[in-house]
Amino acid sequence: MANDTAALLTALGIEPAHVLGISMGGRVAIALALRHAELVKSLILVATSARPVPNTLWRSLLFLVPRLPLLRRLGDRYPQPSYAYAGQREASRSYDASDRLGEIRVPTLILHGKSDRTIPFRFAEELHAGIVGSRLVAFGGGHLFMFFQPKPFLDAVMTVLDSRTG
Repeated sequence: MANDTAALLTALGIEPAHVLGISMGGRVAIALALRHAELVKSLILVATSARPVPNTLWRSLLFLVPRLPLLRRLGDRYPQPSYAYAGQREASRSYDASDRLGEIRVPTLILHGKSDRTIPFRFAEELHAGIVGSRLVAFGGGHLFMFFQPKPFLDAVMTVLDSRTG
């Protein structure tokens, strides 16, 4: 996915770019910064981690939901085909860039909910410790804090974009 993102940025002439990734998208953003550093101007990593998160009952239930018969019966109304979901799950289970975080050399902002049960806050602290010069901002709330606190979330994002434009 990082290589696809790099190809798209290059094709569109958007290089380098401010890159924001949420959850699995944050892992794609990390991979992009590691594989194609020349394409990344800054990183904003939201509710994500650089390594697999151990399975808990909460995570098992969360990832079971798209497989429920009721949702499968929705057919075309459910936006993601099951093969794509399975591919994402496998990519997520096998991704680990935690030992390479020190290679990231772009300004990085990490935004994370303190009560996140999908990716616990300690994973944000690991990102912050591994990426030199990064800034960590904790929010009240869980994995989807940005939807429940859009203004503070966007204000934090804009501090990066306003200070790094051009």
